Amino acid sequence: MNYTQEYFLYILKCFYSGKKCKEPSEDVDKDLLCRLSEIHNVEGIVFSKIKDLSFMKNTEAYETLKTNFFSLTMLNIQMEQNLNYLLKLFNQNHIEHILFKGSIVSKAYPSKELRTMGDYDVLIHKENFDEVDKILRENGFEYFDEGSEAYTKDYYYNKTLFEIHLNLSNKNPKIHSGNSLDFFSNAFSHTVKINDCTFTLDPTYHMMFLVCHLEKHFEQNGCGIRMFLDLPFFFEKNPINIEKLEKWVGELKLTDFTTGIFHICNRIFASKLPQFTKFEIDNELLDYTLEKILNGGTFGHIGKSDAQKIMMMQAKNHYDSNKLSGKIKGFFRWAFPPREYMVAVEMWDMDKPVILLPVYYIKRFYRTYRKKGGLGNWLYEMKNSNVDYNAIKIIDKFGINK
Repeated sequence: MNYTQEYFLYILKCFYSGKKCKEPSEDVDKDLLCRLSEIHNVEGIVFSKIKDLSFMKNTEAYETLKTNFFSLTMLNIQMEQNLNYLLKLFNQNHIEHILFKGSIVSKAYPSKELRTMGDYDVLIHKENFDEVDKILRENGFEYFDEGSEAYTKDYYYNKTLFEIHLNLSNKNPKIHSGNSLDFFSNAFSHTVKINDCTFTLDPTYHMMFLVCHLEKHFEQNGCGIRMFLDLPFFFEKNPINIEKLEKWVGELKLTDFTTGIFHICNRIFASKLPQFTKFEIDNELLDYTLEKILNGGTFGHIGKSDAQKIMMMQAKNHYDSNKLSGKIKGFFRWAFPPREYMVAVEMWDMDKPVILLPVYYIKRFYRTYRKKGGLGNWLYEMKNSNVDYNAIKIIDKFGINK
């Protein structure tokens, strides 16, 4: 990492601890600092900590962060009003629902407005979906078909995105050793009532979900620093049963991964998340991991083409991607993934018959063709991509292959 990246993490550490930031001891690339704040959706946090420091005053980056800070504050107020409208509709119609992720995690932050979010996540009973769909459409919500999947239905209201979930997890036990699909299937049995028909998840159960959600992004495309910052804030401000959490991460075969990400949080933010097993990571690999996290943005998509994602998948299976055979395997793995993969990653509905998979392959192929400007471009990127062997080290270190 360079000094600007290190200083960016220092700012977040000061935010977590509640301490004032000191002036940087070296030159900071202010544009890069601004860029990191934007791609990780922490502009408000960064501005709140550096607004009185002299090194940022009278700079374009300062004005950008200031503008974004006030814009995001107003946006959060509008989004919360839209959420309250949805909750009112659900409660009036006796629709049981669970708020989770950002809308709940933000309450653990010193100021909930500083924990931005791109959407609201709401879980409902699967059997209530038809009624929910009717209620939302009749009250001004627009169904967004392109963003919707088998287990998540997207709706827009007044420019606010709502993800209506039919279950909490889409991971398939045939691919992942820990069966989170079963574990999160009875979420309504692990709730705390907020009011009327509005619930949130039991804190320990919610913490387990945050870990699994981070693991999903960590394993597939990547995850940003905000997902890591959520963990110590949520852990500190909620009554977490550590013994139960340790038992659950063990059942889901995530002991190494959970210990690893908790270790990273403790190193970055000086938090005190529990360690469930011995975890050691050398400074070079830690530095590489943090750099990947910082460069990828909130969900790891920035700077990563589809070809690079295939190389990551190949790395997970220890393919030799520098050989033609490895690239051919990677292509067929991307073009024609098995049903288990489609359920776990592409949210293919488990109830659909396997015979329909070819139809979805065609749809998936066309979507990639349209978005990426043609198959030739994708093949060119893949041909000129090489496996990142440090990615293999990270995956092994965090126990994802186990």
